[in-house]
Amino acid sequence: GAVWANLSYGLARIEPSPTRSFFGEELGLMGTPIAFARHGDATYCCTYEGLFRLVPGPRAHFERVEPVPSQAIYDVLDTRQGLLLATEAGLLLWDGSRMSMLTKTQPLAFAAPHESTAGAEETVIIAGFDALQTLRWREQSGWSFGPPFPVSWGTDQIATSAQNLWVHSFDHELFRVPYDGEFGTPVRIAGDWLG
Repeated sequence: GAVWANLSYGLARIEPSPTRSFFGEELGLMGTPIAFARHGDATYCCTYEGLFRLVPGPRAHFERVEPVPSQAIYDVLDTRQGLLLATEAGLLLWDGSRMSMLTKTQPLAFAAPHESTAGAEETVIIAGFDALQTLRWREQSGWSFGPPFPVSWGTDQIATSAQNLWVHSFDHELFRVPYDGEFGTPVRIAGDWLG
């Protein structure tokens, strides 16, 4: 498959072969790319201008996804129910044909724990300005939020590894937060970590 690269002025798709593609405003991608994800057979890119879907073909291009608001989307995460979108308006879900508001509280970043997709349940970690929180999908009841876990930093990125969350702050700090279904005590990793 292709490798996708976020650039400050567009999004580059680089094939393992000598072929590569660049997508910018002239091919429908408006704003600085922040993150991208695949859902179903579609590739999506979120920017400071909204959510865009790649339209494949001989002249591949991006088109704005309506009715998703034309505003900054800070993160996107593929789930079985659709794409979770972190926007200023709140946490949105785009299922490929319609948008739903899950909460008006603004999330900043998402991560999916490694074991989060087993069976009829799916877990997502949501980072906000001053808390981490779980969001769980259960087939019987849909989406539900766990209690907030207060933190002393604003998060701009989360990554997961076995039993840990790696959380990067706006102040270029890195924290390891043990996670086994419950949040453990955060440990600050020494150094200045660029995001």
